[in-house]
Amino acid sequence: MKKIASCSIFLAACLTISQACQAQSSVQLYGLADMYVGAQKALGGKTTWAENSGGMSTSFWGLGGREDLGSGYSAVFAIEAFFRPSTGAAGRTATDTFFGRNAYVGLKGPQGTLLLGRNTLPYYVTALSFNPFGNSFGFSPALVQMYKGLAGQGMIGDTNWNNSVMYISPNLAGFTATGIYGSGNQAGHPGTNQVGADLKYSNGAFASAFSFQRAKYSITPGDLQTSIAGFNLQTAYLAAASYDFRVVKISALLQRVEDAITPGDENSNSGELGASIPVGPGAVLAAIMYTKSKGRGDPIRRTWSVGYDYPLSKRTDVYAAYMNDTATGLSSGYNAGLGIRTRF
Repeated sequence: MKKIASCSIFLAACLTISQACQAQSSVQLYGLADMYVGAQKALGGKTTWAENSGGMSTSFWGLGGREDLGSGYSAVFAIEAFFRPSTGAAGRTATDTFFGRNAYVGLKGPQGTLLLGRNTLPYYVTALSFNPFGNSFGFSPALVQMYKGLAGQGMIGDTNWNNSVMYISPNLAGFTATGIYGSGNQAGHPGTNQVGADLKYSNGAFASAFSFQRAKYSITPGDLQTSIAGFNLQTAYLAAASYDFRVVKISALLQRVEDAITPGDENSNSGELGASIPVGPGAVLAAIMYTKSKGRGDPIRRTWSVGYDYPLSKRTDVYAAYMNDTATGLSSGYNAGLGIRTRF
């Protein structure tokens, strides 16, 4: 009986310790699925009627977690993968790495957060935070021009950097700062790197941000030469602000992209103005972006979008949107669709 009692006490103690450990640690499965149907035509292309993934948001799933280390510190991690619900395929495209959205491990404490791995760029986060269509690659003029831009106008590379170190500061009187460095991880390419930073401020209805990004390669050192001969460096600056008047939220951003190309550089200046207007339980969305470049034919691009987003619940919404796109030397393009988005 004494042995049974001792074992019972031991098992109870183990269960108590296990429950305490579980209370201090957490792992969560989360994600988003987005599908829409409609018609689209790329610049210079032909009209296609299709069912597509990712109208308002790119579909993804992820696992993330934290472990309490005590004294205000915790270990954090996340592995997140894009997918296409229209076909069930992994990635945004067939060439995507599996955990292409994020794949990092790091530490979080009173002094901020430090993450190692594949991280989302602060420059991209600023762009999606200050436009009414958010992270929509289907209908946001800002993201379409910045990441699906004409050669020499758009941002090089992805919205994430491999082999990166990212630091996120704590919130200090409304200010937060982020810095990121990406290594080429190739022998024979000393100093080849990617560097980015941003500073954000938020106070009630007003928010603003300034972001900077410099890249000497897209995925691997030297690969810029494959997109444009003589391309060796891109430097970009982004300033943004928004104000919520309640009856309408106005956002604006200004961007300058400088591409170092031998023998002739190309510089682009862009501006976007957007509005989100509450109508019923949903919101009317509108935005227009204009980009003018100097060099390589001095191309001009104009993109505008309108849409309506209607929430069915806290996690699910339906939307209708239309985007019009024009650029120098190409027939106009557009994207029109009706879609549904749900989060889990």
